[in-house]
Amino acid sequence: MSVLADPIAPTIRPTRDGSHVQTVPHGSFGRIKKKRGARQLIFMPGLFFKIGRNGVEMSNIERECNSFQKAAKFRFWEPLLTRVYRIPTYGFVGRRLRPATPNDFDRLVETIETHFDASLEYPEGDMYGGVENRPWFQHRTDAERKTLETRLRRFRLPKTSMHGDVHVFNFVFSGQSPRLVDWEFFDPDGSFIYDYLEFFISVSSINSDDSWHKIMRRIGTDHPAIATVAQRLDISPLVLLTYYLFLKVNTILSLHGTFTRVNDAFFEDATAGLRATLQAA
Repeated sequence: MSVLADPIAPTIRPTRDGSHVQTVPHGSFGRIKKKRGARQLIFMPGLFFKIGRNGVEMSNIERECNSFQKAAKFRFWEPLLTRVYRIPTYGFVGRRLRPATPNDFDRLVETIETHFDASLEYPEGDMYGGVENRPWFQHRTDAERKTLETRLRRFRLPKTSMHGDVHVFNFVFSGQSPRLVDWEFFDPDGSFIYDYLEFFISVSSINSDDSWHKIMRRIGTDHPAIATVAQRLDISPLVLLTYYLFLKVNTILSLHGTFTRVNDAFFEDATAGLRATLQAA
């Protein structure tokens, strides 16, 4: 792998607050309202909560807590972990944390770049191995699986493990130190290279009202993050784009609990960008 001295220039940056955090004052915790039926990240002065309101949400929180425990075993993530405490039946809580805002973007870029450099010291694994064990892979056609193998097999990435959902608003701050939350998509066999791409590409979602389905159809090999990482790692931009889109689609389908055509319109929307990329020469 060849590495450029200069990190990616943040040619894109969040222009609005896309945080999914609800901030409440002391004394109002009991009156917090449910938003869109989803789990909530809640900040009170000095406290951070994640609360589940039904069985599905609590199952996801249990999954996240288990994933957090796995991540804690990896030295790579040690600087980005924060201590959390379980709240029986409801979720978990952390202390002395504040949510990240768009004003923290430059500081978070420094953190992302530092971890990118650190990842290059880790043993490598082939990119194909990072996708063939995903649930969605088994639901692809023989031709698509063959394309994925042909395109990804000979390229390698550092095997650091991966958070799976790194974006500005999954960061919190402990004093001046950034930490990551939302570990439910942690993968011990993944690579931080995906997290690095996700951090910059997710800015498109923060700044847009479009769904991820539409955003994925617009991402090309000329995206600043794709182009820069391709140059830094000496990997084809098309290969990196294929790798990123496959893992992103796998995450989106996982969130909806299905990898089959239960909803044809949703399935077509979610997979259109990747299918077009697989068909590219």
